[in-house]
Amino acid sequence: MKEIHDIIGKIRKIQQRAVLATVVHIKGSTYRRPGARMLVTESQELVGAISGGCLEEDVRKKSQQVLEENHVQLVTYDMMSDDDIVWGLGLGCNGVVQVLLEPVMANEVPRELQFVEDCYQNEKAGFIAMIFEAQRQELVGRKYIYGEDDDIWQKIQKAKPQIFEQNKNSVVEIEIDNVACKVLVESIMPTTVVVFGAGFDAVPVVEFCKNLGWKVIICDPRETYLNAERFPRADKRIVAHPKVVDQHLKLQPHHFVIVMTHNYHNDLQVLKQLQSTPVSYIGMLGPKTRTQRIIDEIQEKAQQQVDSTNIFGPIGLDIGSETPEEIATAIIAEILAVKNQRNGGYLRQYEGSIH
Repeated sequence: MKEIHDIIGKIRKIQQRAVLATVVHIKGSTYRRPGARMLVTESQELVGAISGGCLEEDVRKKSQQVLEENHVQLVTYDMMSDDDIVWGLGLGCNGVVQVLLEPVMANEVPRELQFVEDCYQNEKAGFIAMIFEAQRQELVGRKYIYGEDDDIWQKIQKAKPQIFEQNKNSVVEIEIDNVACKVLVESIMPTTVVVFGAGFDAVPVVEFCKNLGWKVIICDPRETYLNAERFPRADKRIVAHPKVVDQHLKLQPHHFVIVMTHNYHNDLQVLKQLQSTPVSYIGMLGPKTRTQRIIDEIQEKAQQQVDSTNIFGPIGLDIGSETPEEIATAIIAEILAVKNQRNGGYLRQYEGSIH
């Protein structure tokens, strides 16, 4: 999300045309996945990245041609060929990358990026479909937003029945206007992290979340702790006791909750509140015995059964964290693992593709 925020911000700021480069299809090992974007301004400035640095310069050059001719161009980079000296030698990747280059008018944010921004602001899911290859050139670059052009989305779902249940981008082949087309379908699933507790160790957590382009809501009853000076990048600050936080916040499945109030009774109240919500992740700071004691007390005194399947306590991946910044890193890494349905282990232990 951060990449798209940066691109949108640059388009609105500059008084010049630009080219939007989007990774639309890959084969084999590549640094970036479909949906990765980069903006190339008319003055040759780059925002975002579509590779580890090996493709950007060539895309920058090709962007000038796209601006001169004012039309969409699909570029294929084959890094699997032994004969390709330019792209295949020592780049660390062994795949094929297709990149769609599209001209962007000055101060005119593309409609699909506006849709992504709207999904982020309103914390809602969405889908975008983009034709990147077709037998009729004029179809290349055409986009469809979910909720519009129902016949197109019915064709997409028929081609891949599970596509709306997957939190990942996919390529489908369908016919549009009686023409065979390859279409990139992007899944827009905003991530919102809710932090209970505004202590000193919450500061790097909020910063790291924002650096990833996530939305952050922070809750604490202490106004002297929870303020704009301390948390300038938080999207929302809720000064309220955990007992009444449900009056200010409606938690959803895309919310990831971090409980770090450093107060046993406050943590207990938070966890009680969370039991009636569909959140995907509840991370509890503190020892395992403390979290279990809280769970037991809720079950015994409140006569409320606690579902612990989404409770992670102690919070974070086991990376030997000590400092607040290291602990924040472990927490964010664990949220990413849960969000992407991974176990957080060593990549070297994987057999086959890591994706």
